[in-house]
Amino acid sequence: MLGRFGHARLIAVAFGCLVVAYAVFLRAGTAPDYPAVMLPTMLLVGMAFGLGFSSLSLAATAGVPDAEQGLAASLFQTSFQVGGALVLALVTAVVDAGGASRLTSPAAVLAAYRPALGVITGIAAAGALVALSGLRRRAAVAGA
Repeated sequence: MLGRFGHARLIAVAFGCLVVAYAVFLRAGTAPDYPAVMLPTMLLVGMAFGLGFSSLSLAATAGVPDAEQGLAASLFQTSFQVGGALVLALVTAVVDAGGASRLTSPAAVLAAYRPALGVITGIAAAGALVALSGLRRRAAVAGA
């Protein structure tokens, strides 16, 4: 797929899958709904990670001289891990601010988690916008 579509398109599709997955998961209720909520969310997140990791790794090391490939890959992986830790801390703070640890009813806990799901969806949407802007820039350069 990378050879056919290129890493920029696959990154945009991956972030699009994340946005849709998290938006679908926002529909989760207190009654389990596996076919309409959980299954599509898991499939879309799986597609996003499958398409995104290899594409992002390739984009991070493309054009880097052979002698510096290890440095570029290490910098990418470190940035990825630090970014994930920061998002996790932010989402955890949003959940805690909603009082999820002090609530006892399933509806109240779900209501406390919804803002955190909104934050994750927003972050994925921001990533999608960045990926799409990269596609536009590439199209402009190719057309010039």
